[in-house]
Amino acid sequence: MLHVEQLTLAAAEGAPPLLRGASLTLSAGEALAITGPSGAGKTTLLRAIAGEIAPRAGRILLHGRPTASLVGRERAAIGFVAQAHDLVEPLRTDRNVLAGALGRWSAARALRVFLWPNREEEAMAEDALAAVGLSGAGRRRTASLSGGERQRVAIARALVQAPHLLLADEPVASLDPVAAQRTLDLLTSLARERGMGLICTLHQPDLAARHFDRVLRLTSAGLLP
Repeated sequence: MLHVEQLTLAAAEGAPPLLRGASLTLSAGEALAITGPSGAGKTTLLRAIAGEIAPRAGRILLHGRPTASLVGRERAAIGFVAQAHDLVEPLRTDRNVLAGALGRWSAARALRVFLWPNREEEAMAEDALAAVGLSGAGRRRTASLSGGERQRVAIARALVQAPHLLLADEPVASLDPVAAQRTLDLLTSLARERGMGLICTLHQPDLAARHFDRVLRLTSAGLLP
């Protein structure tokens, strides 16, 4: 499904490369963890896979197509859960979830959905929240949620895209040990149940080994088993 071939990446234009010759493959339904120290380039690698930044060398292919070439609705094939969640706290939880589908809608529909979602759209948000264990939370203000609940809302927001590939950047960095275990169990279960490729970056090798099908270490020499 996903093929990353001999990738060279830098954090910014003119900056020295963070990694060289990085390669990986990922199958549908497979859960892969990438570990490494802060500053190793884990977030940069995920952003490159998402098509947000261009590699200096190498290729990133999703179903045989360069991810950087995906436009409009095609970009919904890749879901991204950022470390900072990027939720709008004053909004209701279901509105934050529906924001994940904005790339599939016109500007007019997006505006209407935020003001007056129809039953189908409300059901879409409810289904995504149920999938992450937050049934009935749609009308709660996002600001009232715990850190673990907000992480689940961010995952639900990505799920409404119906992505083929889900990227999660340090999804348990700010969670307590119990919430971290639950979040990783949730992510890996969703990947297997939905046939969705999953790549998570983590600092904790023990959690990576316990929850994921494969673990790679990001080093200056590339991605190593």
